Amino acid sequence: MKREMKKSDDEREISAHYKLGLHGERLACDYLTNTGYKILHTRHRIEGIEIDIIALKDDTLVFVEVKTRRSDNLESPQDAVDIKKQHRMIRAANAYMQTSEQDVSIRFDIIAIVTNAHHSHIDHIEDAFSPFV
Repeated sequence: MKREMKKSDDEREISAHYKLGLHGERLACDYLTNTGYKILHTRHRIEGIEIDIIALKDDTLVFVEVKTRRSDNLESPQDAVDIKKQHRMIRAANAYMQTSEQDVSIRFDIIAIVTNAHHSHIDHIEDAFSPFV
C-alpha cells in the first residue's frame, strides 16, 4: 500500500516561491535574448553563490539578478537586492572572472518582474550597482 504524504503549508509556499522564481528566470532569459544578449549560464553556482544569469552583450559580461513577485504592493522586486546580495554577486563575479579567458568589462544588472495570470511586467535595470560597493 502506497502512503500519500501531504505537504505542509511551508513546503507548499517554498514550492510555489521556487516555481515563481524559475518562471521569472525564464522570462528574463527570453527578454535578454530578444534584446541582443547571449545567455552563457543560468543558475550558475560559484563558491556557493548562485548567479541567476550570466550573459554577454557586445564586449560586456553581465551578471544578472532576477527578482520576481506576484505584486509590487509591499516592495518592488529590485528592493530585495540589498547590499549583502550585491557583495555576494561581486564576490562570485570576481571568482568567475579569475577562471574566465574573456577580456571584457563587467556589469551588474537587476531584472525585476511582476507577473500574474494576466500579464508580466519586466523592468531591466542596467548597471544597477557598482562592483565597488
